[in-house]
Amino acid sequence: MRVMLRIHNSRTKKSRTLAQRTRASARKQPIQARSKHMVEMLMRATARILIRDGYDALTTNRVAEEAGASVGSLYQYFPSKEALVAALLQDHLDSISLQMRQEVARVATLPVERAARRFIELMFELHRVDPERRGHRHDGARER
Repeated sequence: MRVMLRIHNSRTKKSRTLAQRTRASARKQPIQARSKHMVEMLMRATARILIRDGYDALTTNRVAEEAGASVGSLYQYFPSKEALVAALLQDHLDSISLQMRQEVARVATLPVERAARRFIELMFELHRVDPERRGHRHDGARER
């Protein structure tokens, strides 16, 4: 499931997706273990800053500093702060989607009342704020 956020531009009265507005997709995908680790650290730093200080305080320089990386390294993977946020959101949505599909298989044989209760509990669990995003990779797949 790909997320399509709509942003209203008050000057042109046009609505565009976040990706269209900000070139929100990653510039390149990490291949080596160390580059995957760096991207994960950048994503975690983005989440921490967003939670602690909010979107307006988020800058690529702050993310790089918090992650212990250079801003040049950050720009190899993300062209803007909007791209970082879009990747973080996509990762979150992919993770939720995967966990919901897995839960469907587990509760398929339960009575409807118990299955519904479990889904409600799961939704609360999945939407808890976890600034460290433990167990997630940049590509959205859940690590085991």
